[in-house]
Amino acid sequence: MENLDDPRIGPLLAVARKEFSFEHAIRQWAIQKILAADLSLDFEALLLDQGQALDAWLKSKEGRKEALKLRSDAEEKLRKKSADATERSRAAANALHNRPGGSREKVDAIRKIWGSGKYKSKDLCAEQECASLNMSFAAARKALRNISSPLSRCTA
Repeated sequence: MENLDDPRIGPLLAVARKEFSFEHAIRQWAIQKILAADLSLDFEALLLDQGQALDAWLKSKEGRKEALKLRSDAEEKLRKKSADATERSRAAANALHNRPGGSREKVDAIRKIWGSGKYKSKDLCAEQECASLNMSFAAARKALRNISSPLSRCTA
C-alpha cells in the first residue's frame, strides 16, 4: 500500500521534522492506528449490514425474480461477447488463410499438381512439390489426404 516514491511525501516530512518531536510523532502514529482500526470495524459492519439486506432481499419473491433476471441478463451478455469474439477470431483466421499465397491457395495448388497425374504417389508428389510451394512436407501430405488418384478417375 505504501508508495515511497510519492512526491507528496517529501514536503510533509519537511514540515513534520520542524513541527513534531519524537514523542509527538509517536502519539500521532498511535492515533492514526486507532482511527484506521475504527474505520476498518465500521466498514466491516457496513458490509455485514449490506449482506444481511441482500439476504433479506433475495428471500423475498421480488428479490429472487430480480436476482434471476440479473443473472440471466449477465449470462446473455457473456454469451454475446463470447460469440462476437469467436466470430472476430474466425474472420481473422479466414482472412489469414484466404490471403494470396495463404494456406488455402497452397492446398489448392498441391491438389492440382496431384490431379495432373505427374506423380505416381501422394508421398512423392508432396515431397517433390512442397518446397516450391513453400509448405512443409507434412502440410502438403495432409492436403492430399482423401483425394482420389488421378489414374483411377481416368479408368472409370
